[in-house]
Amino acid sequence: MDGDSSTPRSGSQASSPQTTGPALSRAQRGAIAAQACDTCRSRKQKCDEQRPKCGTCQKFKLGCRYREPQPTKKDKTLVEILERMKTIEDKIDNLSAQGLTSPVPPSVFGGPLVQTPAPIAGGSSASGSSSALLPTPLKDLSRASGISTLYKYASSVRAVLAWPVVHELMKAVSPSTSGLDPAFTAQQDGVSFLLGAPQSIPLAPPGSTFGRHPSLDPPALGSSPAIPPVLNALGWEAMQTLTKAFFDTYNLLHPIVDRHAFVSITLPAIMANGLVLDDSVQSTLAYLVFALGEVAVDAYNDPSQRLSRGNVAQPPGLVFFNEARRRMGFNLTECSLENVQIFALAGSFSPELGMPITGLDKYEALVRVPDFGGVLSQEDYVSNQASHYQEHFASQIVLRRLSADFHTVLSSVSSAPAMPGAIKPLAMQLDQWRETLLPTHLRWREDDPGSLPNSDHNVYDTLAYQAVPDIGADPHPIPTAAGLSMFTADLDIQPVAYPYATDIQVALLRTRYYITKHMIYRPFLYKALHHADQMTQEDAEGVAHCLRACLKWPLTMSPACTRKRLIPCIFFWTQNLLGVLIILHLSEQVPILLRIRTSGICGERFDVEASETIRLAIQWIRDLKDADSASEWAWGVVKAIYKLDE
Repeated sequence: MDGDSSTPRSGSQASSPQTTGPALSRAQRGAIAAQACDTCRSRKQKCDEQRPKCGTCQKFKLGCRYREPQPTKKDKTLVEILERMKTIEDKIDNLSAQGLTSPVPPSVFGGPLVQTPAPIAGGSSASGSSSALLPTPLKDLSRASGISTLYKYASSVRAVLAWPVVHELMKAVSPSTSGLDPAFTAQQDGVSFLLGAPQSIPLAPPGSTFGRHPSLDPPALGSSPAIPPVLNALGWEAMQTLTKAFFDTYNLLHPIVDRHAFVSITLPAIMANGLVLDDSVQSTLAYLVFALGEVAVDAYNDPSQRLSRGNVAQPPGLVFFNEARRRMGFNLTECSLENVQIFALAGSFSPELGMPITGLDKYEALVRVPDFGGVLSQEDYVSNQASHYQEHFASQIVLRRLSADFHTVLSSVSSAPAMPGAIKPLAMQLDQWRETLLPTHLRWREDDPGSLPNSDHNVYDTLAYQAVPDIGADPHPIPTAAGLSMFTADLDIQPVAYPYATDIQVALLRTRYYITKHMIYRPFLYKALHHADQMTQEDAEGVAHCLRACLKWPLTMSPACTRKRLIPCIFFWTQNLLGVLIILHLSEQVPILLRIRTSGICGERFDVEASETIRLAIQWIRDLKDADSASEWAWGVVKAIYKLDE
């Protein structure tokens, strides 16, 4: 072994007599596990690894670029150890200083912190000075509110709305929102207030149908409950079409129902019974599958993005869903897998928000991440090879558990001076999840959220969405992976119809990542808004991370945003986008945030991407305002802040 250590590796320079033996340093040994340059890698030929240019690049006069060596597990462990030691040092220093931090020099931001910025030309927000929106100076506001906490963690947009500075902004626009006091009302009533009670949206008129596939008409009031309804308007072919639409979209986002069992057992039993659905648990499950399948068909057939009150009155799948609800009461006492699937699917169609916690969250540590070890049907095997839905689902579970851990840590130190030291290890864990723990073909560059996944499969070269035969007459061609983006901020072009709802899967995973990162760095934003005179360079960088995490979430870009009926829990995304719009508006009005934006630490293209983000988020809320009461309330706030028309 000693002889091996003194022998130079091939492709590296020979060692000098002074650097032989075990004393040879890593820098003198050269790059470990050297790789071919990008040119030789693309040409799939051997690279001689010469520096600065290999032989091939010298011969053809090409640019030669080598990838940076990935950090080893040992290097990452040492970095984590150093970060934890620094956290302990910060705690000791903060205890000795009794929680006081040194103010940042004025030269860091190019002037005194209390300077009022000039009016912003060409900004995305409404014109006007910050004094019109913030009648009380930030320092006076913090002192008047009796705030002693420099950093404050807000786990939800509802908590952000109660921040004093945000509350002042909301009070300034509250006359435009029907006299409401949104911030404190939201803090007291929470989700139940933001959801509201729809007053003018009917459930469904009797006998209504929606979409290209006819649904069941509700039975007459005088009909006998002993006679099971017969699917006169729904034949075997339509059943198969709706079933395929469900399993190629919804069931890939949430793998709840076993495709092989449903297709080989449940559907043939209905066929053998003369296309009659009785009150059994299997019939209830079939109705829910058909309901969600019709929603999926409509999502790909309807090119428009907006969900108006007109089509809310006749939503796709509602008649199927009502038939399932009529039977769910007969299955309440059954303890079976089908019963669990029924209520899980019912929650997908009509999610219940703001309900008391059931206690199931306490069993999360006992439930493993799914390994999908069962036998897959041929269709599921093909869809998994194309979209990797199993890995998407498992990765979102891991990310959700990370978010829960981050919430526990930040909540425990929300009132302590050790907040900055606690945030760094959490941010490192999140980056490690994206860079190393996430499967290779699901990774992406953080500064390019709309890029195509790193997939070796040719799902992006297939014909557009063949899961349902009659979805889209002339779909837009799917781009290849050669340097093109999967998501675009141009909402006017024809949306691409990716097979197996691949765009929805990718958008959900990436957007959850950016939301988690945004939440981690929110305490720095709180300090900038309420304690601007005590900002440090580390705080400014944390604010920059928080602002960058707001930009261009894939879920708001096309084609994902054009199929909102397939996106679960619309309320969650709408409220987070409302928070993004408020924060980006404040970043143009509050002096300290504006100075951070213009200092360059947010990136060269921040202003351009922030403007696109504002446009995408406004369009998202505008599309939903007629169909969702929470979006309608959010639209009133956004319209007042940004001075928008209907």
